[in-house]
Amino acid sequence: MNQNLLAAGKDRPLLLVLFHTLARIDEILWLKWDDIDWDRHEIRLWTRKRRGGGWQFDWLGMNAELERVLKNLWQKRIGEEYVFINPRTGDRYTDRFELMRRICRRAGVRRYTYHCIRHFAASYLYHKEKRPLPEVSKLLRHTNYQTTERYLQLVDPNLRETIRLLENFIAPLADEVQDLQK
Repeated sequence: MNQNLLAAGKDRPLLLVLFHTLARIDEILWLKWDDIDWDRHEIRLWTRKRRGGGWQFDWLGMNAELERVLKNLWQKRIGEEYVFINPRTGDRYTDRFELMRRICRRAGVRRYTYHCIRHFAASYLYHKEKRPLPEVSKLLRHTNYQTTERYLQLVDPNLRETIRLLENFIAPLADEVQDLQK
């Protein structure tokens, strides 16, 4: 992620906003300035990824880094409505798929998608920072914990222990195979 941030250049704020909000790319490309409440330090993210497919929003708290990035964008803003404006059209970006391809190529890393940033941030919070599943799920704005579990690719701890039992079975066989190959 760090290599890509350096390679992102002028598009670094987009990646940082994605990372700090755990948002989907479309949610960020639709972000408007009136979706930011500077006084309450919150950002409103809109999604259609809910039952029925209609637009719904969630307010999320902003950390200091997200607020710094957004304030910097506010000071340099081009348009009055959308946060991320396509300088060629003067309107919001409709997609940025080519951007990640270019950034990954410049950084010298295998190409990944914006959604991978969402997965990475959620996995980091859960596995490394030991944040509880309900908390991570709320940040991802999932209405079902099972969706978050799929994101985090959680393995039931009981299954891990069961899989370890196979080690006890297979280890002697592996030793026998090595002995036969000598």
